Amino acid sequence: MDTSPPPNAPTGEAASVSLEFSDYLIIFIALAAAGFYLLRRQATPPSTKSPFDRLQESARAETKTAALPKARDPTKGSDSFVTLMREAGQRMVFFYGSQTGTAEDFARRLAKEATQRFGLRCLVADLEEHDLTVLHQLPRDHLAVFLLATYGEGEPTDNAVEFWETLINPDDEAHMPEFTDIEDPDDHQPLRSLHYALFGLGNSTYELYNHVARTVDQTLERLGAQRVHRRGEGDDDRSMEEDFLAWKDELWPLACAHFGIDFEAVSNAPQAATFDLTELPGANADHVYDGGPIIKPAPSGLVPTYDVKHPYWAPVALTRELFTSTERSCLHVELDISDAQGMTYLTGDHAAVWPVNPEREVDRLLNVLGLADRADTAFKLALHDPNSASSKQAPFPVPTTYRTALRHCLDIISPPSRQFFETLTAYARSEPARTYLGTLASDKAAYARQIFEPRLTMGEVLEIVQRREKQAIPTVAAADRYAIPFAALLDEFTRVLPRYYSISSSAKLHPKRLHMTAVVLAYTPTATPDRTVYGVATNYFKAIHDYRTRPALTNGDAADRAPLVTGDPAAFFLRPKLETGDLNVAMFVRRSNFKLPKSPATPVIMVGPGTGVAPFRAFVMERSHLAATSGPDTQVGPTLLYFGCRSRHQDYLYEPEWPEYFQHLPAPHSGIRCAFSRDQPEKIYVQDLLRAEQDTLWDLLHNHHAYVYVCGDARHMARDVNKTFVDIAANVGGMPQQQAVNYVKNLRGQGRYQEDVWA
Repeated sequence: MDTSPPPNAPTGEAASVSLEFSDYLIIFIALAAAGFYLLRRQATPPSTKSPFDRLQESARAETKTAALPKARDPTKGSDSFVTLMREAGQRMVFFYGSQTGTAEDFARRLAKEATQRFGLRCLVADLEEHDLTVLHQLPRDHLAVFLLATYGEGEPTDNAVEFWETLINPDDEAHMPEFTDIEDPDDHQPLRSLHYALFGLGNSTYELYNHVARTVDQTLERLGAQRVHRRGEGDDDRSMEEDFLAWKDELWPLACAHFGIDFEAVSNAPQAATFDLTELPGANADHVYDGGPIIKPAPSGLVPTYDVKHPYWAPVALTRELFTSTERSCLHVELDISDAQGMTYLTGDHAAVWPVNPEREVDRLLNVLGLADRADTAFKLALHDPNSASSKQAPFPVPTTYRTALRHCLDIISPPSRQFFETLTAYARSEPARTYLGTLASDKAAYARQIFEPRLTMGEVLEIVQRREKQAIPTVAAADRYAIPFAALLDEFTRVLPRYYSISSSAKLHPKRLHMTAVVLAYTPTATPDRTVYGVATNYFKAIHDYRTRPALTNGDAADRAPLVTGDPAAFFLRPKLETGDLNVAMFVRRSNFKLPKSPATPVIMVGPGTGVAPFRAFVMERSHLAATSGPDTQVGPTLLYFGCRSRHQDYLYEPEWPEYFQHLPAPHSGIRCAFSRDQPEKIYVQDLLRAEQDTLWDLLHNHHAYVYVCGDARHMARDVNKTFVDIAANVGGMPQQQAVNYVKNLRGQGRYQEDVWA
């Protein structure tokens, strides 16, 4: 064997070490992998680097906010969140794990109240930006507050995954996290000096309700931490906001006791706005954020990462209507990701898409705030108090305009929170307006009946207040009737957040074109039968579809006005791609655990009524392609799809495609079974189809280790389907009821019963 060093090996002592060729190969591979990893870590999405990057950086420098730097990995420096808090004199930290922005909003509201009402300096901390292995170093007289959302089927949010994996080992209930520089590695209660409070955000329609918050709470207590307040649990199926307000009001007296503050002596004066706003008339338009992307070439050698902070602006390649009925609309949308370097998706993943607010609500707010004549005036933001509670930066890139902020950046559609009516009361000029706002702030039932259930927007609420002001003070000029500063509203608005959709295409067949399936939402609230509420994102898709399919018109203005269900001009919803003129939407791909079995021979049972069929179109498409193109050594197992809709003649999604897919899949079990609930006198649902084939299903489940997949409504359908499989285990499997329940639970634990559901 030749053990001499290769020609380029160093001489001297290092060269005397004898290495085999395989050793060099291993070293080379390790170095290459490390280099590739570092390149990916340092990359940002170049072709879509929006003003959220460039303008926000300049805004931080210009406005000199008190934003704290991101915590660095301990291997790169010593600026842990504990160090940052000590240097800033902060004694309270609010950690948030947020997927849709609600937990982050709660954290910032708490921090603002802690600072302005109790004089406490605080840090608001994104869990993914800080090293939680130093949690044991937080001093005893400090307080950590965790606001943790549970996402999907008991999963942590994207920004809480690393924290979760540090703290929790699902296979070891006695797992000890590896805390940094701990004095006694054998200490079973390393967090005994930590005082904390915790609020979970979940939805009780899901089986693992608030699983993340409950598990973290139990783990912190096991590790010695002391909770100063009961664990709060917000239920999005009822009233997350009310659950939070009740928990928050109980927290403050206990937090004050912890910090030695006399709670009874604290003032309840209205809180100041977080930001000061300065208009910039005549600002250079090239430096003003307009809601769109900046197209840049990719830096050589770097692979971009597209995520919630760095979206890709994908051209809309195709849209088509799937329903034959004109009463409702369901759209098939295809996004072209061929130019998105490094962007891939796997069959079963989710597409996240940002919508644009309807122009009628943008105009409503501009008018009610007296900003209509300054809608396109640029402004910048600076923290009102440079030493304020949080590291909060501007909620959108600045400088920007009022119109852009309302159209692209802020959620102006969701009803304002009950807590915010206290702020609105401070700006009322008449007793009727103060009484109206005060009642909504203090009376939960009145707020629910008048604001939340009808889904009134902020603009509609302010219009009501203006009308009351006008009746009480008829001589006051229109612009002065109700003048709430725009900056004050920024504390109420959350950002426009992406909506998540199951991808309805196979990554193997369509790796560069991502398909989505979405019903256009329009409904009448029970409390207000004369009012129609429109889904922001799905009507955004409808606007794109109508614009793409609009008739050719000679009038330029008319050509931009498609017959939208909301009555809005389509052009306001759309963001043309630079140079090509294609329509683009901001998006990224979110990984999902909703995946086909590793072995294609494994039988799959899919239950997806309505648009719940979306991921199963991808599953069936992929298995059909595999069966048609693979050799005789590859077997594809039985593929059963249970689909439900109202009528074969109105909303049978993708009807022409199914025969083509299933012709390649093995008989006799493979195929689509349809429940048309309104095509006959008696209602038929997917559960009825499952019961009708319970013997076949039990055989596939129990004897052939089939996988079950359920997609759709969590509140009713998913629960009923789960119960149906429990009944099958009891009736066909001969199990007692509790054993049948445990059987289905065990399927979940094995990953053989998966759900992709929504409330």
